[in-house]
Amino acid sequence: DLVLNLTIPAAHFDISISALSAGKHVFTEKPLATSANDGRRLVAEAAKRGVLLGSAPDTFLGAAGRRARRLMDEGAIGRPVCGTAFMMGRGMEHWHPNP
Repeated sequence: DLVLNLTIPAAHFDISISALSAGKHVFTEKPLATSANDGRRLVAEAAKRGVLLGSAPDTFLGAAGRRARRLMDEGAIGRPVCGTAFMMGRGMEHWHPNP
């Protein structure tokens, strides 16, 4: 009844569109698709088939980051003099056994 799509981002669209076309509900890891157009196609296919489509939420501007910013702005840790953040990185979806 449901396909859980945990493939690499580049494969999300192909797997999800196949499952939706087969009348299956789909929940996929983020991103929903690698382009807005492909994302729109997935949404349209789900609506056409009367099935549900969902995606894991992105936490880029989630509650934890916003709270950290608020606490810093309120002086909870004193005066920050330096900071670092990691926004994106080459994760396992870029891994290849023979680079």
